[in-house]
Amino acid sequence: MTASTAASDTTRERILTAALACFARDGFASSVRTIAAEADVSAALVIHHFTDKAGLRRACDDAALHAVTHKGALDDEGSRRVLAEHLTPHVRYISRALIEGGDGAAALFDALVASSDPLLDQVGLADASAAAREDARVALTAYSLAPLLLGGLIARRFGRDEVDADVLLRLEAGLAAVGPLLARGVHP
Repeated sequence: MTASTAASDTTRERILTAALACFARDGFASSVRTIAAEADVSAALVIHHFTDKAGLRRACDDAALHAVTHKGALDDEGSRRVLAEHLTPHVRYISRALIEGGDGAAALFDALVASSDPLLDQVGLADASAAAREDARVALTAYSLAPLLLGGLIARRFGRDEVDADVLLRLEAGLAAVGPLLARGVHP
């Protein structure tokens, strides 16, 4: 990798990080100029790397999806904290995208549903009927997304202003504690 390629990759990542933060905080009406200012680059450089705002949004969708679907399993508290800190901006972005709705939200939701297949295989649903598997995929995604969509309320209950690594770790612990309840089903 040449020095200019490395610098370009670093600039692209800086823009992507700024876009995730701006979109999560201010919504998708955030301008390219606002994102560029947050990344400390010119608007022209944003366009150079992502073609247009829609391309930047697609790159943010891809980055957020990759972050939340390729996190792996971690056994020690320090590693879980580092992962939670890494996931926080992506979780905020996905939450905003789903709340704002539209075609982008539908595509994001569909990608999250599709990403549940490996988890379903782990719990013995590899040979389930197509209908049962689809029900399980949607249910798993819905359970996973509920904390994202309720993030501000959950953060408040945990004494925080917004979703951060501490909130994600406490939520993970709480969900682990109620796992048996979820496994047997909750009936109104």
